[in-house]
Amino acid sequence: MPEEFFLRIKDMLKLSISYERFIPIWNEVFFLSSKNRFVYSLANRLRNSYKIAMLSNINILHYEYLRGRFPVFDIFDEVFISCKMGLIKPDPRIYKQVLQALGVSPEEVFYTDDREELVKSAKALKINSFIFGDVKKLKNDLLSLGIIVN
Repeated sequence: MPEEFFLRIKDMLKLSISYERFIPIWNEVFFLSSKNRFVYSLANRLRNSYKIAMLSNINILHYEYLRGRFPVFDIFDEVFISCKMGLIKPDPRIYKQVLQALGVSPEEVFYTDDREELVKSAKALKINSFIFGDVKKLKNDLLSLGIIVN
């Protein structure tokens, strides 16, 4: 499956590169910024009182790379990866599958994403959805639902 993804990217971008050379280039775009560290810390604190889940449009190569190098996935009770689900955000079906798997109603969910079209799709399903901008906005968005972050 990762090789198929590579072949599609190679063809689309007209690359002349081997799979072995492509993988590190493709994956080395990730790093732990101060914003990433804060969000990780925040989610880690919230998990004491709330079920924490992630829904990502990440591809299989990035997922395997990140899972092996960063602790980010460890704090989530559930991780939903679009490439494993066969759907991609903003398709409403992906949000519905996650809600069903978690056994929650849309009104019980806090969802944040950095892409407006993904937030709009979730909002259309009555999910409490917010555009992620920065740390202060995230705290205020959580507070608007009565979620207090220390």
